[in-house]
Amino acid sequence: MILKAIHLSRTISHLNAYVDEIKNEWSKYHSETQELLVARIDPRVFHAFSDSQIDIKLPGQINHELANTFRMEWSINGSDKSSRHAYEDFYSSLSWDKFKSKSLLEVGIGSNDHTIKSNMGLSGRPGASLFAWKNVFPAWKIIGADIDPKAVAASMADNREVHSAILDQTCSNSWKSFIEEIGVSQFSIIIDDGLHEAFANISTLFESYYLLEEYGVLVVEDVPPDQFVFWQFLFDKGVLPAEPSFWKDVNPKKAKSFDSGIVYFVKKV
Repeated sequence: MILKAIHLSRTISHLNAYVDEIKNEWSKYHSETQELLVARIDPRVFHAFSDSQIDIKLPGQINHELANTFRMEWSINGSDKSSRHAYEDFYSSLSWDKFKSKSLLEVGIGSNDHTIKSNMGLSGRPGASLFAWKNVFPAWKIIGADIDPKAVAASMADNREVHSAILDQTCSNSWKSFIEEIGVSQFSIIIDDGLHEAFANISTLFESYYLLEEYGVLVVEDVPPDQFVFWQFLFDKGVLPAEPSFWKDVNPKKAKSFDSGIVYFVKKV
């Protein structure tokens, strides 16, 4: 894996040059046979810009019954998708009955190891959201991925109806090994709840977008809404392989965390 650290200026003129550099590096290193260059992108440079031009929208209409089911299952299984982030409205607005492959991949199933970035602490339950997905959609194939082998083992020991495997989401070779191991070639939903850093999220997008079925959805969770303009900027500059959409709960009483925004991509063939 090639990691290139780029030091950013807080001026728009330098941002344009910065994105051009990213594009040049990507075109140099990214191919089917070469490892993906993951540029270390810092979205904090966009904090000074307003996100007023960003369109906040759900994929569809809220299914309140399904939203309540998600809320209950996440709570029972120990996931913070509702209690901290209030994601039930977003996920209930997806057209679950129209998906064809009935398969879901969640990157980042929760590590208790404090030395691993974006860990959930000792009180978290590895695989909590996987178990909730399986309870809501028992006929679906639910796959989990994590860089922490202990989290992977714990999730499978806790519930053998889900399958988890080791994955470093920033590594192209790791993605190839992961796909070979799980034996699933297409997903309806891919969720990135792993390493909460932009370069890792963009790596997941590049490495897994092709695995989505037509009109499948890739969801990047836990994005601070003031970073939405950063994602839109990268798409406008031709860096991203698909157009992002954005959602955040506008009710401040529901989402209890600053990083409760969602960036999502719908696969259009």
